[in-house]
Amino acid sequence: MMNTETSEKPTCELCGVPFRKKNPHGVCSRNPECAREYHRRYQAHLRMNGRDSKHSCLLCGKPLNRGNEYGICQSNCACRNEYNRRHTAAHRDELNERQRRRRGTQRIPCELCGNPILASRKHGVCTRNDECRREYFRRRAIADRLARPALLAENKQLRKWVNDLQSVMYINCVYCGHRYGPRHEIPASMASVLKEHVKQCPKHPMSILYAACRRLAEDTSLPYKWHIPIKEALEQVDAL
Repeated sequence: MMNTETSEKPTCELCGVPFRKKNPHGVCSRNPECAREYHRRYQAHLRMNGRDSKHSCLLCGKPLNRGNEYGICQSNCACRNEYNRRHTAAHRDELNERQRRRRGTQRIPCELCGNPILASRKHGVCTRNDECRREYFRRRAIADRLARPALLAENKQLRKWVNDLQSVMYINCVYCGHRYGPRHEIPASMASVLKEHVKQCPKHPMSILYAACRRLAEDTSLPYKWHIPIKEALEQVDAL
């Protein structure tokens, strides 16, 4: 019959939590207090046996790899946080240089206040004060207005390309399943036919929204200022 006294797990002398039988120091390493005591006993054990104590974790006392240069293992959360902190502190200059290189190190003065800004920043003005902020948004609006014709031309070209691709194939409405034939059956482009179908499809959610906008645009009881955005939205939908 096996002895129950020898089969029980040993407990920590400080916190009383059971640990593995292979632990020769009588203390666990689950909390900082026990970890410090474990490390102290582990270091004393190494000194008594004439062994080098440099290759053990300074927090939990567990053995380290030979290439570890911070004296901390990564076997638990506390040791891992301390290891990352020491690694960041040791390579702070390198990390800062890498971050500056990623953001761009060349800087130029702001055209209004003279504060340094990144050379890659558009419009040449910072946004640190109200005056510079207003000038920045004014220049950005001008740049967007100048770039709009080119974007509209590109959009028109892409729409034509989509129409050419869709003109030789069948298209089905995903809501009601209605099918439209290829180019030799329908003279208009497939994209135009599909958009016209969406406006009157009984199951498409956009048809309900389009009909509601139509009713609001024709409702004379609403304030006039409400009619302007509704009519503009309908004109944009019809122009697609």
